[in-house]
Amino acid sequence: MYFILIISFFIAALITYLFQLLLFQFETRIKLLLNSLDTSLFIWLVTLFSYTNVLGHSIAFEQPVDRLTYFLTLFTTTIVVLLLKGYYKVKRKQTEQPNTKSRFLIKDYFFLFIYALIIFFSTLLYSSSVWLINLFGPVSVEQLLYNVQNLSGSSNEQVFSYINGPLMLTIFITYLFMKIYVFSPRPLINLKSNNKFYTIISKCLPLVLILLVLSSSIFLSLNQVGIAQVKLYFQKSNFLEVEYADPNNVQLQFPEKKRNLIYIFVESFESSYTDNLSGGTQKHNLLEDLTVLLGDDAINFSNTEGIGGALQVPGAEYTAAGIVSQTSGMPLKVPSGFAKPSNVVGFDIENNFGMDENYTSGESSYLPGLTSIGDILQKKGYNQTFVMGSDATFGGRRSYLTQHGNYDILDTIEAKNRGYIPEDYKVWWGYEDTKLFDFSKTELASLSKQEAPFNLTLLTADTHFPDGLLTEDTPTPYDNQYANVISYTSKQIADFLIWCRQQDFYENTTIVISGDHLTMDQKFVADFPKNYERTIFNMFVNAPITTENSKNRTFTSMDMFPTTLASLNVAIPGDRLGIGTNLFSDRITIAETHSIETLRENLTQKSEFYEKNILQEALPAKSSSSTTAIEGGSSSSAAEEAKSDSQAQTSVETETAEEIPSVADTEEVRTGLEISTKIGLQQPIAGVLQ
Repeated sequence: MYFILIISFFIAALITYLFQLLLFQFETRIKLLLNSLDTSLFIWLVTLFSYTNVLGHSIAFEQPVDRLTYFLTLFTTTIVVLLLKGYYKVKRKQTEQPNTKSRFLIKDYFFLFIYALIIFFSTLLYSSSVWLINLFGPVSVEQLLYNVQNLSGSSNEQVFSYINGPLMLTIFITYLFMKIYVFSPRPLINLKSNNKFYTIISKCLPLVLILLVLSSSIFLSLNQVGIAQVKLYFQKSNFLEVEYADPNNVQLQFPEKKRNLIYIFVESFESSYTDNLSGGTQKHNLLEDLTVLLGDDAINFSNTEGIGGALQVPGAEYTAAGIVSQTSGMPLKVPSGFAKPSNVVGFDIENNFGMDENYTSGESSYLPGLTSIGDILQKKGYNQTFVMGSDATFGGRRSYLTQHGNYDILDTIEAKNRGYIPEDYKVWWGYEDTKLFDFSKTELASLSKQEAPFNLTLLTADTHFPDGLLTEDTPTPYDNQYANVISYTSKQIADFLIWCRQQDFYENTTIVISGDHLTMDQKFVADFPKNYERTIFNMFVNAPITTENSKNRTFTSMDMFPTTLASLNVAIPGDRLGIGTNLFSDRITIAETHSIETLRENLTQKSEFYEKNILQEALPAKSSSSTTAIEGGSSSSAAEEAKSDSQAQTSVETETAEEIPSVADTEEVRTGLEISTKIGLQQPIAGVLQ
């Protein structure tokens, strides 16, 4: 790519130089050279803009036809620009009067630099926000901040998409502005008058107009993201402090024979992919191979009577956040700069999320105050492996998995180290899902031979936007590529389940299938009904427990954490971990206690509790006076501390303080009515505390 871009610039420069050398006269060769370079730069930028934004091609130049199209665009642009310049030169020579050449002073260069900088920033800001929403759909402020600070391992396709779109447009507009400014008479706006007031306006008006452009771009960019959401982000909430049930303070009771876990995170997997009769949006059920398996040993927790799933909330709307929320019962949030109170000793957020370091490198602590399922299973002696067809470094996943469960990670890097794929192998994000399931079978064959229980977690990638990965093995019964990829992914997972059922380890193994988040493929969801509530698909297979309360539930990704542990036959006093609720129990979820709107608003807001206790050290001991009320919330987590451990039986193994550190917590249990009165809810909260 770089070679082609550099060569094309020199070709334009050479043609321009020869053209001007033959047709125009310059005082010196230096002026001829500088003028040629300036013209060729303009030609080059116009070519890139036309090639990317007008013709819709990418400067990745993946195909020979792309390179041919680029050079044809270059030659066409060069001829047109040089002919126009020649015509302009001739006309100017005919009309130019002696001593009319305008002077460009040092102060003009200064203002040119300032104006160009503002135009560049303004254009880039607005065009980036439009690109972001068009590509990813609605995004939260937290998601933006997290991904900006964790770019290692990003998709080349998305990088080129940004270069081809916002960046190229910004450079072109900025350069065009500079050319217009240079060739326009100075002052740029001249109000001829002897009045000093008008003279001042004449000099200040250009700057005012430029600043107006900047402020407009900021406003329009915020409007793209959502002004209401940005406003919420800068507000504070103690929702998490009140609702959080610290897993370290809950005495989890494992069965004497611990069950194995296979957890499959499926990229962008929605319940909407089913047909209308099943509760989805499609004419045909794209998940038929999976949903046909629902029955005696497979259950789908749904928000409707049909096939449904978890509602998406802030802190769980992209892959890294989906993994964290489903394995810890907490959203993934980033630290705020102002959240460091001077009166709190030991509250330090400088070593997280791009302050001094970020999560990507693995050198910073990744949510050190969090307790995840990886932490819990590691302490219970599980062998844990995470298989993904991408670089685990991307999005800080390597740090999270290493620091919370010490997983063996089989990503693209490790696959190359083991010789599973060639060193130069790169398909999609790394390697395709066909290989992912093959490698997982190999891992299971090894893990199942060991005495210790295992946790094998997979993360697929073929259904990543845009359009998914269509391989030579993918059937194409539909006229939409993404639909074909989704359907084939469903089949691959179903085939994997059938294979697992044939293995000796299956009898003592629970399999969980869950989307990591909703799809970001805006083209695919554009025709969905406007009032349709999209949800994240889930499926629990071969769990030793069941429930009659799996339909018409309001729940989120956070509820997957305790529900997964329960599916391993782990008893959870209080049925609440993090801010998640065990869906196999009769306890209502936090989203059902309040409303999904209240939950989303509070998770969008900043949380000093999260900054101090999750992003940093583990929770300190709390006193009853430390519990505070929240706006739109309730103290439903306090019930866990009122639960007695007398439920433990000889058939189960009690989690001791030595295995998972416990901290004394003497928060008093308050009734839903008291909380409702303090937080101003319209109705008292009944039946929340058991």
